[in-house]
Amino acid sequence: MTALRAKDLAFLGAFIPAALAAAYIYLWRGDASRDAARLQATAASLVSQEDFAFEQARAARAAEAAAKELADEKAAPEPETLVECRADATAASRELAVLDVLRSSGLVAIRSESPQNDTAANAAEALVASGALRTCALRRWTLDGSYPAVKKALAEFAARRMPAIPVRLERGAANRWTLELLQ
Repeated sequence: MTALRAKDLAFLGAFIPAALAAAYIYLWRGDASRDAARLQATAASLVSQEDFAFEQARAARAAEAAAKELADEKAAPEPETLVECRADATAASRELAVLDVLRSSGLVAIRSESPQNDTAANAAEALVASGALRTCALRRWTLDGSYPAVKKALAEFAARRMPAIPVRLERGAANRWTLELLQ
């Protein structure tokens, strides 16, 4: 075994107490210092005693203004509905109603199909999520008729407040029209 020198004993005499002090500070005092820092941050965010009455009055005024705004909003009349929907209406009954409007406007329906359109699909999901309709589908109608007849059909959708939202209208050859409706 190697003999301990005076230099080694001096090192151990200084190192062991320093290591114990570091372990004490790190292990036992660490939680206390974190708690003290948290409490200091909380105390810094609090209102001073001199400003308490002013801050309390300001908070009461803000709460009173919010309550008045809520009361005004509740007292405001409901906006007029532009579309009347029956949640129990089936897709077939809505399609028959659309077909009735198209025919009464002087248009001849040649074909009706379900196209793939991601943008319209998102709008259809929003309509169903609103609770107005149980199901909503995009339909592409191929129609024969004049422009005034198409204009009359769109005006009739609005007049009847039907849940038929035109997504796209384009003119084909002669008097052939393609109308995409969310219905």
